Amino acid sequence: MVKRFCPECDRETGLSFRGFCEDCFRRRFALARARVTEVRVPQCRFCGKIRVQNRWLEFSEDRLRDLVSREVASDFDDLRFTVGLEPVGESAWSARASGVVKVDGQPLSFELLVPVIVGGGQCDPCMRIRSDYFEAKLQVRFSDSNDSRQQEILSKIDAFFREARKTDSLADVQSSSPVKNGFDFQIGSKKAAGGIADRLVREYAAEKTVSKKLHSWKDGRSEYRFTFLVRF
Repeated sequence: MVKRFCPECDRETGLSFRGFCEDCFRRRFALARARVTEVRVPQCRFCGKIRVQNRWLEFSEDRLRDLVSREVASDFDDLRFTVGLEPVGESAWSARASGVVKVDGQPLSFELLVPVIVGGGQCDPCMRIRSDYFEAKLQVRFSDSNDSRQQEILSKIDAFFREARKTDSLADVQSSSPVKNGFDFQIGSKKAAGGIADRLVREYAAEKTVSKKLHSWKDGRSEYRFTFLVRF
């Protein structure tokens, strides 16, 4: 049987990795590498969403793992790994990629640490909301002075908005003001305002009137602000 010796350390070796023993091979070659020195993930300081490929999405550790996974590479075959996360500060994480590659058909394990920095951003919807941006008004009018019924409906409206904000970042009340026989709300999202008006109509058999007013021009298109009047 022919003996094999490592050209680096001259030790006899059983398994050979491109001619080297495992120890010398690991010293000479990186089994895996990160394409960046750190993964930076913009996060909105107001709503907490993170930006992923130009989209603002709800924060989750799974999304951080996915972003780290995209930056792990290897010059060897059959790269397989998992990513673990450990918080190391208020907005910093340490990502550990643990896996294997194959060299000359033999598996070699590796661990790779990648710093992750989260923060330093503001999403477009939050930026609009904080600049008093609104697309619609929701006007609620009551035909009687039944305080308990009015309070029930106002609580229902608040619950509708909380639910709508889960999928629509602009579904926020910019301002609200009491008026004769009801309330006026300025809403960031026309879609949310219209959806809430429709739900009030269905649940309370109310009457709805919709109107719109030209607000501005953008890219050659007219932009309108809508008013949804709901009468009880």
